[in-house]
Amino acid sequence: VLHYYQIKIIKIDESRALFGLHCVDGQKSKERQELEFLENEITDRTIELKKRGDALSRLNDETIVFIGGIIESRDIENSGHVNRVRTLTNILANQVMEAYPEYGLTSESVNLITSVSALHDIGKIRIPDSILFKPGPLSSSERTEMQTHCEEGCNVLLMTPEGWGEEYKKMGMEIVRYHHERYDGNGYPDGLKGDEIPVSAQIVGLAEC
Repeated sequence: VLHYYQIKIIKIDESRALFGLHCVDGQKSKERQELEFLENEITDRTIELKKRGDALSRLNDETIVFIGGIIESRDIENSGHVNRVRTLTNILANQVMEAYPEYGLTSESVNLITSVSALHDIGKIRIPDSILFKPGPLSSSERTEMQTHCEEGCNVLLMTPEGWGEEYKKMGMEIVRYHHERYDGNGYPDGLKGDEIPVSAQIVGLAEC
């Protein structure tokens, strides 16, 4: 059986001292009980916070898919486009995570990129129907206006409420603005080259093609 003792020494003079020893098992037992209680409280609170975080993530994902469906509903020729982009984005992002660790992707960031990919064309809600639904080729000026959907999409995301997760907004900004950039620099709106383009936008841009 393990016992705990407290030692106290009181100096009397240069050659004498009082030495005291008493058992503190009760105190140590109380400390252990308090520690166990705190550990259980932390564990319970961590589980509760994780549940809330998971619920918020599901709500964010469902909201994004809902918004993506609204965007898609404006263009009957692209029925199912959002879901196809999400599926391909998930496949490509997982492959990048496994084959190219230098990009630093994790399972969490792959899920985030997959979810937010549904918003890649959100800026098209600000493109006039006369351009969006034009049956033939676009003129040069119409093509230029169509390309503004990347920047307009970022303006839309700036209006999202503060309660929306910052990681969703940051990832959304990357994907919405840069998903039409091209590795050779011939994309838009900023003409970025290579890995100047965020990996999230590279993946979604390829999935969209």
